[in-house]
Amino acid sequence: MPLDPLITLASSIEASPGIYALLVGSGISRAAEVQTGWEVVRSLCARAAAAAGEDPGDDPMAWYVGAAGTDPDYSQLLEALAPTSADRRALLEDYFVPSDEERARGTKLPTRAHRAIARIAVAGYVKVIVTTNFDRLLEAALGEAGLDPQIIASSAAVAGMVPLHHAGVTVVKVHGDYLSPDLKNTVDELAGYEPALDELLDEIFDRYGLLVCGWSGEWDVALSDAIMRAPNRRYATYWCRRAPLAGHARDLAVHREAIEVLITDADRFFEDLADKVSALADMRASPPLTTALAVAQLKRFLPDPVARIRLHDLVTAAAHSAAEAVGEHNFPTPAGAVSREDVERRLDRYERATDRLTALLANGVYFGEPELHADLWHRAVLAVDGRKRSLAGSMALVELQGYPTLLAVFSVGLAGGASGNLGPLLDLVQTKVRTMGGTEEPLLMRSLPPWAIGNGASGLLAQAPEGRRFTPVSDHLHDVMRSVVSPFFDSDESYDDAFDALEFMLAMLNAKYGWGSYLGRFWWRYYRFPTDRIPPVAPFKAACVSAGLFDSDDEFDEFDETVRSVVEYAVQHPAF
Repeated sequence: MPLDPLITLASSIEASPGIYALLVGSGISRAAEVQTGWEVVRSLCARAAAAAGEDPGDDPMAWYVGAAGTDPDYSQLLEALAPTSADRRALLEDYFVPSDEERARGTKLPTRAHRAIARIAVAGYVKVIVTTNFDRLLEAALGEAGLDPQIIASSAAVAGMVPLHHAGVTVVKVHGDYLSPDLKNTVDELAGYEPALDELLDEIFDRYGLLVCGWSGEWDVALSDAIMRAPNRRYATYWCRRAPLAGHARDLAVHREAIEVLITDADRFFEDLADKVSALADMRASPPLTTALAVAQLKRFLPDPVARIRLHDLVTAAAHSAAEAVGEHNFPTPAGAVSREDVERRLDRYERATDRLTALLANGVYFGEPELHADLWHRAVLAVDGRKRSLAGSMALVELQGYPTLLAVFSVGLAGGASGNLGPLLDLVQTKVRTMGGTEEPLLMRSLPPWAIGNGASGLLAQAPEGRRFTPVSDHLHDVMRSVVSPFFDSDESYDDAFDALEFMLAMLNAKYGWGSYLGRFWWRYYRFPTDRIPPVAPFKAACVSAGLFDSDDEFDEFDETVRSVVEYAVQHPAF
């Protein structure tokens, strides 16, 4: 299965710092509500008409052609409307410099895309940026990040520039800067560049990989020609698109053998790219790539209040993806004989479908702030549990539909036990869900039926080649969850104790609320001979009592009484 092109791009950029150049157009500035070159010229034409006391109608540029006998020219318009440098600066500031009101609204300021580009640049991953924009938002974002880029906004600037490979970050403004008198905007002006600028572009497009975003390629003939002239394909070209490429853009993408990246907007794309590049820098050697990247992003988002929305989107997307993957359309429950091998294959498929979510839940509960993030983990588990399920067919397969919820609950519970953050687990314990029949039942009642997954599937798994197993699903879950939460424990013994404690606490809840007789692997590990030993459940007591799950006062301690009842039941049903 091929990787998402965004992941491939992030991997390429992170693996080869400074090798990829950016080509960005007006699409990355649109969110800042900065006018394009055409829009500025149109506005200047309307201003000229107003100064002449005439009404330009709906097409100020057509009015200008009629009045001046020539196409609108940016330089001539500025000279006519603002004859001195100071006048021009004052006039153009209205278009490109935010007023106090606009600054308060966040307009005419660097966008999230600009700042994400600056994050990539300050880390050394991008050193060359070609832009058709003549605003200064990109320079502002780079400055905020502590960079002082080399700006090439005219052919004359090329002659004195520091060579690209020696410079820090170079921004090539092929259309000029908004204060440049030779700014390029008309069709004729965009048809060709001066030789010095063409030579610089030839060097960039020949020697660097390319990421294109926010540029249509329709009007910039000279820039398109420069891309077409590039003889080599030593590094890939990635082309961002919101809709199918058309016209010159399609031709250029075909010529460069570009990899197309479907995006929703420039802000989200560059933020995602910057996050993935940063995550790869932290964890590039940790397989599997996509799960490791997701966990690395989670760890970056958790302590950052600004990343609250991205954290939500990351976890919610993983939960919905898992819910979709484990739905009944992928896991039908046909009637008929089911073998132990069928059950084992289905468990493995459930685990692979939910591996990213379980990793996010475990790391989120372990590293997150209880008062800030608990609801996010809760809703993620409910998203997986709430998918549509089959009620008919093989009972072994019907019962197995609770396994994805079980994986999510144990990810939350084991991480909570390791970190002392038991709130998310206890929230799930007290959660009721609506059944397909319209009634409500505890979430854990349908994900923790007798003997973990039910007698049907459990009975098949018990017939292992190495001999009969007494709690086969519990044993299997113990082995699976070890890989998810092992970083939180300092030894196999401490993990075993935490797993047994969690299962014992769930058995206590089954005993109190009458959900059924749930005995996990602690049953045969502790009670193969009559004993009153218990797993280390003491850390659960204060949290359970505080949550109202067990009563406790000077005369009666329901938690301790329930411990004794579970031990008594287990001793009365010896595993051997």
